[in-house]
Amino acid sequence: MENYSRVRTVERPSVCPFPDLPPDTPHVRVKDGSKIRNLLPFALSRMGAGAGPAAEGAEPTLRQVVVMASGKGVAKAVTVAELLKRRLKGLHQLTRLLYVTVDDVWEPRSPDAGLESLTVSRSLPAVWILLSAEPLDPDQPGYQGPGVPYLGVRRHWAGGTQNIL
Repeated sequence: MENYSRVRTVERPSVCPFPDLPPDTPHVRVKDGSKIRNLLPFALSRMGAGAGPAAEGAEPTLRQVVVMASGKGVAKAVTVAELLKRRLKGLHQLTRLLYVTVDDVWEPRSPDAGLESLTVSRSLPAVWILLSAEPLDPDQPGYQGPGVPYLGVRRHWAGGTQNIL
């Protein structure tokens, strides 16, 4: 491949794995270069809550949001979803894992070498996370209900108990 250079990368569009989703549901597209500090306020504003501390525990006006990512952005999408669940209590989660196809187009570095352009298809892992304030079907695979509130970690020893978080 030393005689080629990558010209463009095109991700083929994928179909939303949540068929009963209303068309006005906001989608947060997470990429590997996205900043969590930018994604979180955007998603919180779509759910009807500001990014400030007064918004914690607030009742969302929109009932659902979808966080989606592929490739290197998958871990960041999971982080965004977990932070949203921590800020807005009582969210139900439905997760779908799938693969998306990405086409890389390679052109020859020197046009007079007699080489043709190449198209290489790759499959990348992708995640779609539906967060909903309304209850979802708990029998669906990938469902997580609202958890119990985080109480921190306690250290026990003979002298007593200490909160460490």
